[in-house]
Amino acid sequence: MNFLCPFPRWRLSPSRDDDRVGLFRRLFAGAHRGGLVRDLNELNPLRAVEWELRAHGVVGDKWGGCFIVNYEGVELRIIASSGGKWDHISVSTESRCPTWAELEFVRKLFAKPAETWMQLHVPESEHVNHHPYCLHLWRPHFREIPRPPAIFVGPAGVRA
Repeated sequence: MNFLCPFPRWRLSPSRDDDRVGLFRRLFAGAHRGGLVRDLNELNPLRAVEWELRAHGVVGDKWGGCFIVNYEGVELRIIASSGGKWDHISVSTESRCPTWAELEFVRKLFAKPAETWMQLHVPESEHVNHHPYCLHLWRPHFREIPRPPAIFVGPAGVRA
């Protein structure tokens, strides 16, 4: 079974897969309704039903699922889920990590324009890596992500 990993050459042990499949069945079945700001059924034309069934044993719903999107000739594989008070989107390609433009494209597809999502760089002791070319976007439920003042990034109105 290929779990959380869009490309078959990276596989996890069956015992870990079984635990995670149970978690994703609960998420995909909508066990937690805190969620994703967009009804993922709106993205059904992009839904990868065969992947969902093979990897998770269920078809996703408005709270989670697997999607394949083409962006400027690159196939992006996406897993979106909502649970444990977090929204999560993973984005991967077959041969490299997604670019900033690709992540921003996916964020705009799955989220509202005014929402803040983040990537986390956790201590090395907490690293979890199931796929060498996968990046994650996160958004907590029920709280705003703090941001530094825009001037810390650069003067207002200056665009690259």
